[in-house]
Amino acid sequence: MLRLLALWGRRIVIAVMLAGMGGTALAQSARLTNVQPVEPRPDAPVAVAVDWQAVREDMQQRQRARFTAVRAAPAPVMAGNITADEAVISEVPVLTPTQQSLGFDAPVQGRLFPRVDFYTLVIEGDGILIEVFGTRLAHARPPDPLTARHLRGTGEEGYRSTPTAYGREITFNRYNAAYSITLECASPQSDPRCVEPDYGDRLRNSLQLMPGARTGEAE
Repeated sequence: MLRLLALWGRRIVIAVMLAGMGGTALAQSARLTNVQPVEPRPDAPVAVAVDWQAVREDMQQRQRARFTAVRAAPAPVMAGNITADEAVISEVPVLTPTQQSLGFDAPVQGRLFPRVDFYTLVIEGDGILIEVFGTRLAHARPPDPLTARHLRGTGEEGYRSTPTAYGREITFNRYNAAYSITLECASPQSDPRCVEPDYGDRLRNSLQLMPGARTGEAE
């Protein structure tokens, strides 16, 4: 129960991050939809507009890279509990890491739980549980500038890597949506995948749109 409460709390923080990007996400949403942004509140989160054009541009860039690559392109982790077409219900780009980035002894399948405004992808193996979470919901803005700076992170994607009691959490923004990668290790104090940020960064850098998921075009 405590773990579930902590997980829910982290998701609220991620949604607050989306509202706390100095107004960038809400302004970007207004630009993409030509609709005046609505200020989010704790009891009334706002679904921001995803930058699907950027999603499709990234997909095209990956496809061009595959044509020129000497070796086969890294295989994405797919969902084993539903068909790829079922991921289309999510209005958030469903990002998944590659099998190579996991570093497991054998390929694995994940479990995908898509909803309209968010999704969760769960991957287990080799003594670690990985959860990729994405949302387009923005909750209330941070209460003060100091909190806003803390949540904003660094770089263009607002990247943050934070140790937790169970392992590590990586948060960032992409395509005008908020994402997190949560790592839970069987030995969180000694497993380098949770102690050091390198493994989480490798997963983040490998993320790509899951084949069959929504691309923003007419489905």
